[in-house]
Amino acid sequence: MEQTDLLKLVHSYPEVKGSEIWLKKMRTLFERCDADGNKYLSKEDFIQMAQRDAEYNNLKEGDPKAKEVLEARLSAWRNAVLRGQGNPDTDRVTKEDFVQNILCAVNTPWREQYPVLTRALFNAVDMNSDGIISQREHAGFFFAYRIPLDLSPAAFDAIDTNKDGKISLEEFSRAFIDFFLGEDPSSPHNTFYGPLLE
Repeated sequence: MEQTDLLKLVHSYPEVKGSEIWLKKMRTLFERCDADGNKYLSKEDFIQMAQRDAEYNNLKEGDPKAKEVLEARLSAWRNAVLRGQGNPDTDRVTKEDFVQNILCAVNTPWREQYPVLTRALFNAVDMNSDGIISQREHAGFFFAYRIPLDLSPAAFDAIDTNKDGKISLEEFSRAFIDFFLGEDPSSPHNTFYGPLLE
């Protein structure tokens, strides 16, 4: 899926209103990202996610893929969570601020960042760089977010819309973008980061 196609997809979504389903998705994502469970997001949470990625995939320190995964996680922290504001090394973000930051971002030209974020996350999950995400790679994605691995198959199946047993960049992009910009309570992509939490 080309950058221009991803931008068209992003622009096809109306303004996010902050519906109950959308708020629930963002609160769930916050909980998934809060690696140390201290009710704040910080740079350390995203480093821990990258370390869990490396652990699951047996990546050694200094491995180029481990560096790519860490950079993708830190980029998400700097550009998506903080949106380039504040000090990325010391700031902490509450759940309320996280949800508000995302709501503000998705309704500005910043939403055009989603194609870049999508590709970076896809590349980080695609451990062997073969252009697809396997079921094992998806399980590693869930492991990084501390989502029980037995929940990965259902989420994988929801993303794998053509049911060929692998997730393409296009399928991943559609699911990721729908998670952030969609407000349909029946969308299968609401479980991109696992079942929604209360």
